[in-house]
Amino acid sequence: VITAHADGFGTRNTDGKVELIEIKSASDYGFDDFRKLGPGNYLKQSMTLMHTEKAKKLGVEFVRFFYMRKSTGHIYDRVFPYSASVWAQVKKDFVDVLGDKPPANPYKMIGDRIPFPCAGYCPFTEQCYPGHVITFKEDRFGHNRPTYSAVSKPEQW
Repeated sequence: VITAHADGFGTRNTDGKVELIEIKSASDYGFDDFRKLGPGNYLKQSMTLMHTEKAKKLGVEFVRFFYMRKSTGHIYDRVFPYSASVWAQVKKDFVDVLGDKPPANPYKMIGDRIPFPCAGYCPFTEQCYPGHVITFKEDRFGHNRPTYSAVSKPEQW
């Protein structure tokens, strides 16, 4: 059983089908990126949400992303159908993280930063990125957010 929190569900006026609703806010860069490239890993998240009992009961086959540009309040929305291939990748990611061994191909570093979902979410962070450092930085809302950095590039890369 998958438990997760969806932002919402909505009934379409055109055909009465229920969609998963995901609401995101972004900087100008993130907003433009979403318009050009789509939702990225948020699509994986939505496929997981489509496998919750509630979504199954409602017959959800689509996700609608509402993306808001923080600086102006502009909204862009886009609909994506359920994707069996994306769901297969999500299941593989879950198996990798929940297994007894580190994944064979960890995510690539971004500069010296350890990327999501490795940073703080995977129990194998220390094995994949030995000697990593966690620093906390205050964001613009006053929350301390962790940043995971590698001391050196892992040998397997």
